[in-house]
Amino acid sequence: DHTEFLLNANSIDGLKLRNLEFDGAGKAKYAVQVNGSCPGFTLDSCVVRAAAVVGVRFVNAAGADGRPLVVDHCRFYVAAGQSGVTLDATGTANDTRRLVVRNSRFEGAAAAQASRGIQF
Repeated sequence: DHTEFLLNANSIDGLKLRNLEFDGAGKAKYAVQVNGSCPGFTLDSCVVRAAAVVGVRFVNAAGADGRPLVVDHCRFYVAAGQSGVTLDATGTANDTRRLVVRNSRFEGAAAAQASRGIQF
């Protein structure tokens, strides 16, 4: 049995998460999920590990002009078959947009084991 996520940010304006560690312990599918309009969402200097599928999942998530979604100075530990960050869309009119990932590290399984840092 898997929990869906540790944290779900759903249409929250200006949420900033800093210096936190998200450990899915292999039980949460996603450590963090961001969806809806979340201008100014920032994940800064965080560690994300042991999510069963994806560390941070952006699904139909959007920043705004001058207020993008930001992942900055984060460290992702990724095992075989996992992804650090994914951008997903559901439906035909939705997409994830205005996202910046910078100054972050993706560590773990070798590429031959099909782990991915960022998956589009």
